[in-house]
Amino acid sequence: GVVARWATTLEDPPPVAATQTRHTATGQPAPRAGARWQPQAGPLGRTAEEIWDSAASAALHSAFDLGANASTVLLPSGAGDVVVGLRIVLGGAEQAQERGQQFRAVVVLPMPLMDYAEQLYAREVGDKLQVVRGGSSGDDGEGGATARRNLKAMVDFLRSGDRGVLLVRYEDLQYVSLAQLRAMPSDEQRDPEPIELVVLEAAHIMRAGGYRKDGASTSVVRAKHRVFISSRQLVGRAPGALLAPGQTPEALKNEPQSKFGHEVYRLTHLDAQDKRLAVPLKFLSLRSLQASAVAAELAELHATRGLRNYQVVPVSSRLAASLDARLQELTNGSCRVTTGNVSQAADIDAILIAGRKPNYARVAEELTRLARWAPEKKFGYIVATARVRPHVVAAWQAMAIEDVRVEEAISRAAIEYGERDQRLKWEHIPQDLRRVVEEDGRREEAEVVVARGIEDLGDPWDMWLGRLAAWRRFKNTLMQPRLKAEIHGHHIGQWLDDQRVLWDSGLLDERKVARLQKLGVMLDVETETFAIGLRELRKYVVQKQSRSVPFAYETESGFELGKWVVRQRVLQRRRKLSPRRVELLKEAFFLFQPSEAPSTLFEHDDDEATAEVTRQIETELRDTRWLPRAERRRNFRLMVLKYHPDIWHDERAGSVVQFLA
Repeated sequence: GVVARWATTLEDPPPVAATQTRHTATGQPAPRAGARWQPQAGPLGRTAEEIWDSAASAALHSAFDLGANASTVLLPSGAGDVVVGLRIVLGGAEQAQERGQQFRAVVVLPMPLMDYAEQLYAREVGDKLQVVRGGSSGDDGEGGATARRNLKAMVDFLRSGDRGVLLVRYEDLQYVSLAQLRAMPSDEQRDPEPIELVVLEAAHIMRAGGYRKDGASTSVVRAKHRVFISSRQLVGRAPGALLAPGQTPEALKNEPQSKFGHEVYRLTHLDAQDKRLAVPLKFLSLRSLQASAVAAELAELHATRGLRNYQVVPVSSRLAASLDARLQELTNGSCRVTTGNVSQAADIDAILIAGRKPNYARVAEELTRLARWAPEKKFGYIVATARVRPHVVAAWQAMAIEDVRVEEAISRAAIEYGERDQRLKWEHIPQDLRRVVEEDGRREEAEVVVARGIEDLGDPWDMWLGRLAAWRRFKNTLMQPRLKAEIHGHHIGQWLDDQRVLWDSGLLDERKVARLQKLGVMLDVETETFAIGLRELRKYVVQKQSRSVPFAYETESGFELGKWVVRQRVLQRRRKLSPRRVELLKEAFFLFQPSEAPSTLFEHDDDEATAEVTRQIETELRDTRWLPRAERRRNFRLMVLKYHPDIWHDERAGSVVQFLA
């Protein structure tokens, strides 16, 4: 068992009743040779301790028992991710000791968690493992001198062979790679010896690109096992709203499962909140721009929502000092504003976004402290001025990279935005997006905040999908727009034609194809029209209780059903309808069955042998009633010739021909 105490600086949440498991979880037996291992349902855990142990045990089982090169633990930010990482490291060290093997681990953390993690590791495992803090620079102002000292410490750690753990930031991954190279004897020409274990905390920020993505690269830090602790799925489609500097949407690629491994444990955001491990995050907008006015608003939030500390992101010492002085004056010292490493608290109440071009990844790094549960803490607030677009966009990006539900909500709002072709009023904003925006008394600012998120982060494709829905609603039709069709001044017909070209060439994302199909769009226009016509014909036959469609008849949706039926008959007569379509049309025409349909329309001969033939003829005539008149006449002439006494030498021939007459 992996056992470690929860940090004494935090209060241990009380036990909570277990919920029905919607998660994958932990230990499975080792697979037989060649078998593919898949996670199975298992215990989630009732208390914080049980949850952390279950998550750590699942990762250890995958890495050290099953030998997986990579594994992923899905754990919302603030729900004990640093503690889970510590237990994974401790469990790995214990297993290595039992086997008499060397053990070195690297734990990669966001910068705001470094001081807290260093204190926690020193207290919990300092007597068992050597704890080394690496990095390219420090906070003592020595710059390059500190970088050289830290690099030397990492090299010495790797050369010593001692059992230990190296704590580094994402910014320091290249330095770890350099330390691995320098730790090798100068006379040996081979790859550096891999580290036994790398644990990456808040691994979801790697999907932001840049240097953070190096954590998943086996060519940067060489390791035998990697464990990713992430708040969202890492495999598959890249976050559409999260563009790293210099990237375009086309550059965001799907990631294979081999890169991040199986998800061995999953705790959803809702369950983390139910079990008091994390609190929901909310966007709260300010009205003011001047520092003194902003301080007054922060003091008001302190009074109304109980916010006690604000963290300015990115680091802005002058602004933080100015706001802190004014805020302490307004709140009698009960509320503080800090920035950088000034505050080493395990949790914070709010993030205040500042700067001209704030980096959203820096904001996302603070979400672990922001989302961490604390007594009397209901929400973690991301605070930004609604009128400053870069601040609002950075806040949305940070929330989306942490929680996939926010990104999906932005996508749905973009569709609504395109359908209405204007900024959304509060009542039109999707519920999932309203859930994360504080609106109380600030509705106008909340609407601006949502609009900026949609306009800057929403996929333009989603907006076009909304315009397609608007065109169909405006025209009240099931048909898709033709090439020159327009809506709200947008060339929706041309756009749809372009999507079909991309679809046909295999360049359209599967998710987008599915959404087009949901609106009834098909790759082939003629197939799409046939499907609509068939649906309308079935509806007509059932509602009108008739199989005869007038030539000029149009449905309520504007579909010219009468002309379409004539067109199908022409195609059938020219033998240009597939047998499958002929069968579908036949079924549609015969959906209506008269309530008192006679068993037979004709009188049959008393002789049973003759009657058997004439009843068969009647059935054939009934089955061809839906065909065009010329086709029915041709079939009838062939039938007369077939049973004529000169051709059919049977004693029943005369009676059968008389029946046909």
